[in-house]
Amino acid sequence: MKVGDRVMVSGYDSVYTIQSIIAGRAFVLNEHGDALELPIERMTLAPDAQAKPVDDVTKPRHYVVTLHGREVECREVIRALDLPFALANVLKYLWRAGRKTPDRLTDLRKAAAYLADEIDALACSQS
Repeated sequence: MKVGDRVMVSGYDSVYTIQSIIAGRAFVLNEHGDALELPIERMTLAPDAQAKPVDDVTKPRHYVVTLHGREVECREVIRALDLPFALANVLKYLWRAGRKTPDRLTDLRKAAAYLADEIDALACSQS
């Protein structure tokens, strides 16, 4: 199973979409935005299990989540909040942490570095 797969979870009636997988556990959402975090062993591919094709150039899977039945992209949130460069990168690395690769720590460190950069720039501008 991989991010984007539609799965059934034993003990639940809804079909869920895998949002991230870390250490054998998957974070999944259904079309109503209900979230679960469970071991992958409790999941089976849904009958319509073929994930929607995602263009890895214009819409990479690790930057897309399903929220309340709607696909939301990281860049939509960045634009809606009109974030400056460093803060946009903070959000980007937090968003994809553990989703692009299993190495969540590296993305969190990148987010922290961009946040520190933004804090330093703000502190300098206020001195």
